[in-house]
Amino acid sequence: MQHRFDSCSSSSSDEPDHYKMRKGETFVLLLQIKNADGSPKDLTGATLYFTLKNFYNELDSNAIAQLSSPSDGIQITNPSIGAATVTMAPLYTSRLVGDSPIPTVFDVKCIDAFGIESIPESAKLLIKPAVSRVI
Repeated sequence: MQHRFDSCSSSSSDEPDHYKMRKGETFVLLLQIKNADGSPKDLTGATLYFTLKNFYNELDSNAIAQLSSPSDGIQITNPSIGAATVTMAPLYTSRLVGDSPIPTVFDVKCIDAFGIESIPESAKLLIKPAVSRVI
């Protein structure tokens, strides 16, 4: 199964969203990144990064998953309107240990063509156990 989530992000968002999935599923996050004024952010020449961790203050080197554009799990689908898709393969969550739900956090970082960094999406992701262990 694949979970698809739509996210209309803006750098002025204060409260993170909450998402849920099961271990071993594909996590797909559809993004439409916006500027602080609500207009679409032009992603031409930009690089996006997705990092999933157990805790906010955990080192990036200990992350559950780290993805990036253009060819490692993030595709900028329509740069002029800020559209991108994050696809986290089942491999990243299927190797998690335990039969209890695992609370995690993630963010999407954008470095635009001018080198300006922003975090247009930050949220909590609850990874629930799955009965099936087959990928």
